[in-house]
Parts: sequence; structure tokens; C-alpha cells
Amino acid sequence: MSKKRVITLILAASMCFGLSACGSKEDATLSGVSGGGTPQTAYKQEATTEAARDLTWGRYTFTIPAGFYFKGGSVMDGNDTGAFSVKKTELTGFSFSTEHDEETMMNAYNGNKAAYTSGQKEVSGEYGGIKWTGFQYDSSGTPALELYTTIDGVYIRVVSAGFAFDSEEAKEVLGSLRVGSK
Repeated sequence: MSKKRVITLILAASMCFGLSACGSKEDATLSGVSGGGTPQTAYKQEATTEAARDLTWGRYTFTIPAGFYFKGGSVMDGNDTGAFSVKKTELTGFSFSTEHDEETMMNAYNGNKAAYTSGQKEVSGEYGGIKWTGFQYDSSGTPALELYTTIDGVYIRVVSAGFAFDSEEAKEVLGSLRVGSK
């Protein structure tokens, strides 16, 4: 494997891990999550072949497609209800994070846009009434995304590895996001 491919793979994985949660299989529980309750630890549900289902984490409600699993919280804080991932595998899926303001969101986005240039192209579209803007790029032959949106004054960034913007999985996950009150 070439040095460039290894570096690209490491960068893509670090983007996913940077927004995904901590936890182990022993932490796997969703108690206190769907009712909007305060989670006490990072949550994880293993992949399943069951039908798609809706889940609430903090103020967010979204769809977990069949064969995907949920991780809540961030690397720094397993209780962070502003960060969660909808994952197909440990390295593929969609990682969501809430940013404090538009400037913070755009600084992170623009930094990644300058770093991930292989096969980069602008993408935008509306899924589920949500307008998404961002870029798609090639990560060692696999599509990856960096997206942002604002919903009711909430600034949201999404990093995805393994899925193109126009994939059915992206349409289902991105189009299902709903933001409730704090």
C-alpha cells in the first residue's frame, strides 16, 4: 500500500473517530436515551439486520438504518448529547457534532476542506427538508463527506466515511435528522 493511501486512510479514520463516541460492548445500552433523558455513559448498539428504527439522543431524533448501529457522545465526553454517530462499521458511517457558533463550524469545515483534496467536489442538496452543503472526496477509493447545516439556530457538522452524498444511506440518515428544543 502506498504511503499516500496509508496517510489518507489514517486521516479519514481520525475524522470518524474525532466525532464518534467512546465505549465498549459492555456499555451497550440505550436506556435513558430515547426518552430524551440524560445519558450516563457512551452508548453503543451493535449492528443489526432488523428494520430501520428511530432514536432520540438529547435533542436529536434520527433514523438508524437496518444493519447500522448507534454511538452516542464524543471522544472527550461520552455524555455529550451534541455528538453521536450512526455507524455501519467502526470505520464507516455518519458522525454528527453540534458546533457552538457558525464561525467554529466553518473553521473546522474549511480546515478539512483544505486537507482532504483527493477527488474533492462540492455537494449540496435537500434531504428530509434539511439543506446540506459540503464536499465529497476520495479516501483510498472510498467516498467520504464533510457537510454542514443549520437547523433552528443549531449548527451541525457531519463527517462521513464510506458513503457518497447521493447514496441511499446518506439520504436516509441525513434526511431523518430532527432537532428538538434544549
